[in-house]
Amino acid sequence: MIPSVSHTLFTPSLTKMTSLYPSDTTSTLTLRGTDDRDYYKYSALLSLRIQFHHNDRAIQFEDTIPVANVLVFGESGCGKSSVVNMLDDSVNAPIGSTAEGCTFETQKYTIYTEHTTLNVFDTIGLNEGREGTVPTAKAIQDLYALVRNMENGVHLLVYVIRGPRVTETTRVNYRIFYEAFCQRQVPIVAVVTGLENEVPIDSWWHVNLRTIRRYGLDFAGHACITATRGKTGGNGVRVFEEEYEQSKTKVRELVFTSCSSAPWKMEPLGWLQATLKSIYNILLPTLGLKPKTLSRPLLEALVTSKALTDSEARKVANKFERDLRKLK
Repeated sequence: MIPSVSHTLFTPSLTKMTSLYPSDTTSTLTLRGTDDRDYYKYSALLSLRIQFHHNDRAIQFEDTIPVANVLVFGESGCGKSSVVNMLDDSVNAPIGSTAEGCTFETQKYTIYTEHTTLNVFDTIGLNEGREGTVPTAKAIQDLYALVRNMENGVHLLVYVIRGPRVTETTRVNYRIFYEAFCQRQVPIVAVVTGLENEVPIDSWWHVNLRTIRRYGLDFAGHACITATRGKTGGNGVRVFEEEYEQSKTKVRELVFTSCSSAPWKMEPLGWLQATLKSIYNILLPTLGLKPKTLSRPLLEALVTSKALTDSEARKVANKFERDLRKLK
């Protein structure tokens, strides 16, 4: 008896699947979805299910494409959105033309590939200060909420640094995300932008490596790039077109090969512990003692950024954690 194979595909392109089945099988094809262009999109969302029927017995196999959450962060105006656009031609994150950041709230972009589905989060720019488009304290609160509520955890941090200098601000942002929010549990890579005039472009990393180490910055990988094609020259070609295409390849290889197979998720405080700390803070005026924070990662991030005083940071962290719990 020839076994029959029933399988569900999510694209009308049959040629993609012919190698999966031996020639001595019969098969029934079911098509789902309306987007003819994107096979990986549907296989990622709905997974591939294969069921063999032989002698009235059914054996089912399921092959689900893994999903990875990638957080792209950095100072306002460093080129985060430009880097996100380089990950896939289908992404069209808005890019600002001024010194102020143009990402007012975190944006999520999903990229579908044969082996991985990437959820890329283009986060709010840091270091705009109290008068910026998004004040630093508000930005840190929003970023904390993002990490705190990431359902499937975080697989990779991409730190976009605007060259050609490494500064104290570079170190502060590193500490906020990698040390305070993610507790050094998530791989972090660096993408250095603004290096159009470096020759060769990769020499920047070697020249600045001593400074990077002096600031205590440790990365699992890096890419020195240009995130712009530049102006159009007299021949109709963008000035940095070649460098940009090379940079796209660097960014894609860096991100797709650096994601952790085991995501990290921020652990919420236990209900009893949070309740006791809340009571402690309510009794603070009577006891005259220092308050305990409900969210240490948020407190550390606010204090590190120097956007608030220590006491202001404690109040913001405590109130914010309580507000988060009301939403649960």
